[in-house]
Amino acid sequence: NLRRIDLSGNQLDFIVGSGSVNMLPPSLKQADLSYNQITFIQEGALSHMMELALLDLKKNRLTELKEGSLSGPQNQLRMFLEGNPFQCHCSLQWLLHVKTKTAPIVLDLPTLTCTPLLDEDQVLNLTVADRMNQLTCKYDK
Repeated sequence: NLRRIDLSGNQLDFIVGSGSVNMLPPSLKQADLSYNQITFIQEGALSHMMELALLDLKKNRLTELKEGSLSGPQNQLRMFLEGNPFQCHCSLQWLLHVKTKTAPIVLDLPTLTCTPLLDEDQVLNLTVADRMNQLTCKYDK
């Protein structure tokens, strides 16, 4: 039973929950997927990984991360997300406002940044963006 996998520095660009391509083994406790090209994590992609405790997604290309993408692990999943080009979008609010005991913990939360949808030259700290009400779902013109 594989417990730890280091796939950092590869060319992975997505993670899915079924099939034979880019699906992680269910026995994993730790997965290092940092320094890849990941832009998409399918909702439920980790639902078969009940033992997963640590997930490193640093330095990928995630612009959003929906809560359902990381549901599944029964332990409180700890993860790293620094260095992803997140957009300031409401799909990130769950990272800041944990509602359940089993919700993932972002270990590098203070370092996360995002780019406002209407000002791509600006970069905001994620916590500051939330306080400034920049994590919106749509903009009125």
